[in-house]
Amino acid sequence: MANFGKQMLNILGEIKGTGSFVSSGVLPFLFPGLQIRGMDEIGFPINATQIKTLIKIAHQAPFGKGSKTVLDKAVRSAWEIDADQIKFVNKKWGGFVDGIVRLIMPSMGLDGLSVSANLYKLLIYQKGEKVTKQGNCCFYVRLQLTYYNNPVNLW
Repeated sequence: MANFGKQMLNILGEIKGTGSFVSSGVLPFLFPGLQIRGMDEIGFPINATQIKTLIKIAHQAPFGKGSKTVLDKAVRSAWEIDADQIKFVNKKWGGFVDGIVRLIMPSMGLDGLSVSANLYKLLIYQKGEKVTKQGNCCFYVRLQLTYYNNPVNLW
């Protein structure tokens, strides 16, 4: 196992990058036209009635990875709705998101790569809830890069 660790460190040490690990900016608001199966279009700002309905549709968000995934409200008491129950009816929304991806790619050193944004889940955090161990994240990112002609997934 120690040999594996050394190999990983060597591989990671060979990675050359020019970008930042984060990018931010401000754009004008575009109403997404968010719809969840079983509900009317979600308003912005969202109201308490819509939040209660979302939670009824959602399921408790698990914590962990693979075989170590558990439901533990001490770690995460959020709710989640899977992507197959979500759609955006504003026809401009997809282009808006694609534009954000194109905007951040240079600052993250991703020029010339194929990067796309895909919805994974909608997470619902209740008032006062904090995210532990995983930091304050609002979205899930998966990048598929090529390293010496082999695909590498970064989660």
